[in-house]
Order: sequence, then C-alpha cells, then structure tokens
Amino acid sequence: HGGALFTLIDTVMAATLTHGLSESEVCATLQISMNFLRPVVEGVVECEARVVNKGRRFANVRGELYVQQRLVGTADGNFAIMQAS
Repeated sequence: HGGALFTLIDTVMAATLTHGLSESEVCATLQISMNFLRPVVEGVVECEARVVNKGRRFANVRGELYVQQRLVGTADGNFAIMQAS
C-alpha cells in the first residue's frame, strides 16, 4: 500500500532531521516527492534518510526504502524548521 510506504518514509525523514535540531526547534513536512520503484509484495521494509541541506528555517531530506537490500522507493522532502512554543 503506497500510503503506508509514504508514511514510513515521511516519519523517518522527519525523525532524522529532528535528531539534528536543538531542543527549542521542531519541524514540519512542507512537501515530499515520492518515487515508487518496485512493488512491495512481501518482506521487511527498511528506511534510511539523510539531511541533504539544513538552513535556519528550511531543510531538504532524502529518504530511501529497501526490501532485502533492494531499493524499492525514494523520496525528497522539504521541511520547515520552527521554534517550539
């Protein structure tokens, strides 16, 4: 189900970015471009993400989905960085 894969990659991308923020900052997804490369019929889906660029107010994050070390999806996302209130 594409929605489940999208939710996984969005969550991991945001968590990866959050790890690099200060305690007074939070982030929110602004936009994600998702590419489904292969169908996922069975197996464990693993996700990796890395921050490509982080500024004061915006960040770009790249995510990749794998099943048995085989790339099945990618995503590029833009995130807002805000001060927690």
